[in-house]
Amino acid sequence: MKGRKLFEKFSIIAQLMLLVVTLSALAAYNYTTQRQVFLEQLRVDTGNIVAAVRSSIVKFHATQSTMELQELVENISLNLAIFEFRYLAPDGTIINSMFKDEIGRKFAHPGLKTAAIGQHSGENIYLDVRDLTNVMAVSHPVYFKGEMVGIIDLALDISEYDGTPEAIRESSLRQMRAGIRNLLSVIEGSITNSLKIISTVDIFDFLSNYMSSSQNVLQIAILSADGTIEIGNDKKTVGSAIDTKASGQHGQIVRIDGKPVYPVIAPLGVNAASDKQLYLLIDATPYVANERKLLFTAIGTSSLAIIFSLLITYSMYRFNIERTLQENMRLEHTVKERTSEIRLLSRTDPLTGLNNRRHLDEILDYEFRRAQRYDHGLALMVLDLDHFKKINDTYGHLGGDAVLRSLGILLRTHLRETDIAGRYGGEEFVIVLPETGLDAAKKVAEHLRALIEKMAVDFEGLLIPVTCSIGVGVLRPEHAELKALLHEADAALYRSKQAGRNRVTDFASIAENASRSAVINPPAS
Repeated sequence: MKGRKLFEKFSIIAQLMLLVVTLSALAAYNYTTQRQVFLEQLRVDTGNIVAAVRSSIVKFHATQSTMELQELVENISLNLAIFEFRYLAPDGTIINSMFKDEIGRKFAHPGLKTAAIGQHSGENIYLDVRDLTNVMAVSHPVYFKGEMVGIIDLALDISEYDGTPEAIRESSLRQMRAGIRNLLSVIEGSITNSLKIISTVDIFDFLSNYMSSSQNVLQIAILSADGTIEIGNDKKTVGSAIDTKASGQHGQIVRIDGKPVYPVIAPLGVNAASDKQLYLLIDATPYVANERKLLFTAIGTSSLAIIFSLLITYSMYRFNIERTLQENMRLEHTVKERTSEIRLLSRTDPLTGLNNRRHLDEILDYEFRRAQRYDHGLALMVLDLDHFKKINDTYGHLGGDAVLRSLGILLRTHLRETDIAGRYGGEEFVIVLPETGLDAAKKVAEHLRALIEKMAVDFEGLLIPVTCSIGVGVLRPEHAELKALLHEADAALYRSKQAGRNRVTDFASIAENASRSAVINPPAS
């Protein structure tokens, strides 16, 4: 009996010791796991910082190295049939082209003599044959600060005049030459304005300002392949080498000058051929502080577990469950917020707050197919600000932006809840009116036109008068494709422009007038 009690006594002690060891092991495991969570969170946060810095630097270099002239040419083509367009360096290397695969190559063509072009500032317009097509081509030098910085090569399709009488052909080509000169003037202005902006931007100031705006970035640098700092937020560090082994391995917190930091080395990614690297030092002080708090918590938990093993075990279980649930809820809420923000940014034009071109195309396609499937009404309005170039020339691009912002506010405020507006490009807007017939669409268009006519945009103490022209198209059974409806609305807009601007024209009236004219004046047999 005495031996049995002794066994039970030591058995209980053994069980308690086993329980204490088990709880201590669980506490140690909990500390290690949570430490990995903190470290993983640090990696995620750092990855987001790296992505943001890389994106900013890439956009900076993209601004310096390329100009999106093709979109400019499409928006202000002046109804010219552009056959080829490219922008060349003075030595003939293609910097930008409507044919992306030829960028970076030398443009060899008998009509382009770069040395001869550089000797004068006028355009070189000549007739040519390209890809078996008769074209009117121009090689136009671009000058910046007295030096030729590039050549605009532009070719227009004139094959439609093949076989026409010589007098008509020559008259049409003269008009085309005037259009070419206007288009060249706009393109050249865009290039020189971009060069003026680029020449005033300094990459060191850019990185320094970026770092100062970030609370936990200690250093930003761009490294060459051998680890030498080429560019950094501090000009004094340029030329020094980064010893990545001494700084610690990627993915680990190390101490530099007694301060906990998280070093990151990642490909810069400015272009596919670049071997440059992005070097960041992230302040890891908050993460180290959290890790210490976690360690003290684990030690305290283990100590209390010896005395209150069962109670502490249950408390830790409940605490971890609740904290995990709260963290999951927080993360889910954060993900939903970020997803919503990203979705909104991807669909919204940043200047006007309206739908952007890509999202508007999706809406147009959806509403067109829905209207066809259920035989519902659908109307489109194409709205274009009158003399917008004159506004930009008179008040500057900031004045033009103020007008576009005010128009965005007006459209969001006064359109019906079911109507959808978006910026289609430049000063052109498209408004989708689901379940709407011609009469209702014309009333909405006229209402908007009158509101815009009354709208005077206050810009730096000056009132900018604004008017618009609107074209209206309505879905008809013969419309097999969306582009046919868009074309009719655009044609109606063009008629509004021709008729003096600041008016609404619907395509149905154009078609009716054309039909009536054909009846009154039938074609000669």
